[in-house]
Amino acid sequence: MEIKWLKDFLALSISGNCRIAAELRCVSQPAFSRRIQALEAWVEAPLFDRTTQPSQLTRAGELFLPVAQVVVDLVEAGKEDIQTQLLNDL
Repeated sequence: MEIKWLKDFLALSISGNCRIAAELRCVSQPAFSRRIQALEAWVEAPLFDRTTQPSQLTRAGELFLPVAQVVVDLVEAGKEDIQTQLLNDL
């Protein structure tokens, strides 16, 4: 599992559109779709119902959304804390 997959998941959950989410994440739409599929394989459940437009979260996606957000927030906060500490050490 990769952090970029979680960020992709969050982008798609907001936009509901793979093309738009891929643009927001600065990646091609096919690559973006592969990363979402990889995350779904890792979670072992479909996270989006792609039969509707915009794409909707499945029950698994709804359950995973707050987890993904917390993980991304923690990783970003950790990175920020490290950068701040390194600047203070100079």
